[in-house]
Amino acid sequence: MTAPGTLVSGGNPLESIPSAVWQGGGLTLGQVKDLTGLDSPAIQNWIKRGYVAPPENRKYSKDRVARILTINALRETMKLETVAKLISYVNGSLVDSSDDLIPDSQLYDMFCRAVEVFDGDLYVDQAVLRQSIAQGCSCLGDTQAAERIARTLMLMCTCYRSIMIKRTVDDIIEAL
Repeated sequence: MTAPGTLVSGGNPLESIPSAVWQGGGLTLGQVKDLTGLDSPAIQNWIKRGYVAPPENRKYSKDRVARILTINALRETMKLETVAKLISYVNGSLVDSSDDLIPDSQLYDMFCRAVEVFDGDLYVDQAVLRQSIAQGCSCLGDTQAAERIARTLMLMCTCYRSIMIKRTVDDIIEAL
């Protein structure tokens, strides 16, 4: 299964990037493009529209890359404005991290872990998905924040599942 918003198979691809890269400022635009399959104008448009904070010294931090991956994962089923609204439901201002309930990289990691329940079975019961998300949110101390994040993850996972089902249908149609 492809990691949400990427061209990479497996779990959270941000965890496989050496910490020295993040300590050095992050990924370049070219590296973000390679990871996501996006083109430069799309990423720059998201920055211009305020969905992603601008890079610092031409580098994208782990949280910025996570935001880009999240947007890219959900944009097939949601309008960009709706994706931005969903992210701001958890993290307030999209370009100011001081009001975030959790860092974007942690939200993305929780998203990756939650969609692992779909591996091989896109028709997993909603209760199983909800339980997986609740387990992931159990480490959060603030119960109101955990509930808000759980609702957001449930929506993100449902959207991601619909994308995967649509892609399966497209593959079947292509094979006809």
